[in-house]
Amino acid sequence: MDNAPDHDTSSSEMIIFVALITFTLFGSGFYLGLRYSPLAPVSEAVRPVLWAGLFVVLGLIWISQPLYRALVPYDHSGMAAKFLRVTFVAMGFFTMLLILTLPGHLLETLIERLPWIRTARAFAPGGSLSEERREWLSGVLRASTLGASFLGTWLGYRHAQAGPVVEEVVVPLKGLSSEFEGVRIAQISDLHVGPTIGPEEVDRIIDLTLSAKPDLIVLTGDLVDGTIPQLRHVTDRLSRLKAPLGVFFITGNHEYFWNATAWIDYWRAMGFHYLDNSHVVLERPAANRAGRLGQLVLAGVPDHMSPQFGHATGPDPKRALSGAPESVPSVILVHQPKGIHAAEEAGASLQLSGHSHGGQFFPWSFFVRFAHPYYRGLHLHRGRTWIYVNRGTTYWGPPNRLGIPSEISLITLKNSSTV
Repeated sequence: MDNAPDHDTSSSEMIIFVALITFTLFGSGFYLGLRYSPLAPVSEAVRPVLWAGLFVVLGLIWISQPLYRALVPYDHSGMAAKFLRVTFVAMGFFTMLLILTLPGHLLETLIERLPWIRTARAFAPGGSLSEERREWLSGVLRASTLGASFLGTWLGYRHAQAGPVVEEVVVPLKGLSSEFEGVRIAQISDLHVGPTIGPEEVDRIIDLTLSAKPDLIVLTGDLVDGTIPQLRHVTDRLSRLKAPLGVFFITGNHEYFWNATAWIDYWRAMGFHYLDNSHVVLERPAANRAGRLGQLVLAGVPDHMSPQFGHATGPDPKRALSGAPESVPSVILVHQPKGIHAAEEAGASLQLSGHSHGGQFFPWSFFVRFAHPYYRGLHLHRGRTWIYVNRGTTYWGPPNRLGIPSEISLITLKNSSTV
């Protein structure tokens, strides 16, 4: 069955998970309601209506995922799709508002509790900070945060709808043969075909990728958020992806939420090559020397979450590169950037990753750097292994790309002696 789960989740685990999500969503909403309801210039009789409206919105956000899972097939142009898009935008707004509110609330608490701040002449030239002045400052701070969240949500949505840019980068590799000098690798990562990523977005990404004329296309995980019956009418379009050296893919963590086994078989049937702790040796003939072949090793590993869903070994770069010619540079596909440590130990020349989305939108773009050793762009790890982290070709969840544009990576390999 296409929509069969990869493993059995106990009912108690599911109850705990749903309870945690419910508490977080409605608890955060209640906190924000307490924080911002005083700004509403309405009578006390009207306030219960505002509170009811807030919890209706939170309830609609809560039912969005169960509703999406029930829609098979999923019509990206239907009313349900429009409703889900609104709920995801609202989710992004509340997320941004919550994260921006917490430091402002902390600042107010400091002003209220610490004497040296309460009496600061910058706030109260005459001495202590009056109750009236504190209320005024609090109101300005809350209104500014609310306005910034609305503006950030609107701008982030516009940036998300603009689609990905083609991000060109040159990576120097030691020992790269002249036959692979200048080879172009197009990397698509975190495509997240699902509730808000449909046919139009996918067609635009395919066209951009093919217009770059890559020699090789790699898909580094999180391609889908849904089942094959839901999304086949969209994902079938990806069969247009072709490159002289082939199209290769690995799993990300999200594939395992939607039956990775079925999706792996599906992509293989499309002609894509799956790298499961394995490698291939790509070859290109020399232009002027008959019989000579240049080589490049391409390896890949499953996502770090795979053992939780029945994968025997999980990601193992050493196993993936076992038997590869040692004198030939190697490119390894690893969904999560944290795999760089194992990839470097295995002797990989370049790791291509995604997963982090570069933070996707502010303020997550600030916090993401604490969760990943590298979260976007090109880096040289310990002077031995290059890593390039794709910012995500679309987005996940809220359609918001404030300050962090999505990308299709176009990586050109050069011999280090020619750069």
